[in-house]
Amino acid sequence: MLILMLGGVDDKLPDFSHMFMGDRAWKSLDEHLGQDEGYSAEQYRNQRETVVSKKNGVTYKLWVGIS
Repeated sequence: MLILMLGGVDDKLPDFSHMFMGDRAWKSLDEHLGQDEGYSAEQYRNQRETVVSKKNGVTYKLWVGIS
């Protein structure tokens, strides 16, 4: 199962209250950020460690895992 988590840019661990899991993880993350569908996955494919929320302008570090 795919697991996506967000945290502060300088955090050593993700914030487990911002966790997105399963088949809809990428879509749910994009909705949470207020971004267009596919934004977060594209950032990850381009080896960027951060994503930006359109809702509040906050930059988050993105953790990606598989369980």
